[in-house]
Amino acid sequence: MIQQNDIIRSALKNNRTLMILGASGTAKTSTVLSISKEFGFPVETLLLAGISPEDVGGMPRPDDMNNPKNFKYLAPEWFIKHKGKPFVLFLDEFNQASIDTMHAIFSLVNDKVTAGQHNPEMRVVAVGNCDNENEFLTPVPLPLKDRFLYQIKWQNNLEYSLKFLSKKYKSKIAKDIIKIIKESGNDELTARHVEQAICMIEDGVFDVERGRELLGGVYDIYIENINTEKKHVEDERLKYLADIKKKLSNNYIIEDGRMVSVNEKDLTIGLTDEEKEIIKYE
Repeated sequence: MIQQNDIIRSALKNNRTLMILGASGTAKTSTVLSISKEFGFPVETLLLAGISPEDVGGMPRPDDMNNPKNFKYLAPEWFIKHKGKPFVLFLDEFNQASIDTMHAIFSLVNDKVTAGQHNPEMRVVAVGNCDNENEFLTPVPLPLKDRFLYQIKWQNNLEYSLKFLSKKYKSKIAKDIIKIIKESGNDELTARHVEQAICMIEDGVFDVERGRELLGGVYDIYIENINTEKKHVEDERLKYLADIKKKLSNNYIIEDGRMVSVNEKDLTIGLTDEEKEIIKYE
């Protein structure tokens, strides 16, 4: 069975149009960006929610001041920037565009043309959400939809997302959370929520309600592990201090492998007030 990532690679390599629709937060964008980087293609992202048709199809400008009815279109800056070069045009929030913007997109998808200018090396990738996730999505006109050769109904790929996040975040916190998620077998978590949880905890914020919202039971396991580690560290500290107290009680300390008689006052130099309190004689 052909995997989602393989379809993306094929579309980018062979310059085929691609549309991906799936739930938000499931690493659609990061996967496309990562694979584009594999090929060395720069990515130009257009957030289509609220964007005007002119930002896609070009801005009209009078061509003859004596005849205002004559005009031509100026190509958008993003198109001029990559003129004649291979790049990925990433149409994000695709089905949140207005219907007028959808019509302006048609020439980009069908002909690799905007404002009368052609770039055959432009790779077009459109990414949007599912109908059942947002009731206010714009229906994609069938003639436009049919211009996309590859059409993926995106499935959450948590394993790939965790690999991506492990490269992006190197902290012990990130490693521990990713490890617990793998061990839990919970593949319903989204990449976005995992990343948000990592950032929140790295910031030193332990919000139980938000943590459970992001990671479910995995958050509780992580906090339990943290508390266990803290208890272990505290137990080791108390054991160390108990050893000091025992040595002080005998006025001896181990030095270079042998017992040496010492002055109790000298031993307490460098200890904190808390440590001095703990090692006081009963």
